Amino acid sequence: MLKPYGPHILIEVLPIEVGALSITGEESEKPIRGKILAIGEVSRPELIKVGDIIIYDYYSAVEYHQTDKEFLIINEDDILAIEEE
Repeated sequence: MLKPYGPHILIEVLPIEVGALSITGEESEKPIRGKILAIGEVSRPELIKVGDIIIYDYYSAVEYHQTDKEFLIINEDDILAIEEE
């Protein structure tokens, strides 16, 4: 697994449910969902934790592919919301 450097976060891309469709990545053209897998040296670590589901700005993400999964590395400032249970 990758360990993000500096104020970056490694996330696994999760689909967005829109009616009967499931949309991921560039197809959505909107902020998308992801699960936090690893956190670098962020400025406010008390606000996020590994396992959180977040909404983030896709266009600022760096793609990383491993086997059949798509991962992204984002800056902590690109998190738009955290889903609450």
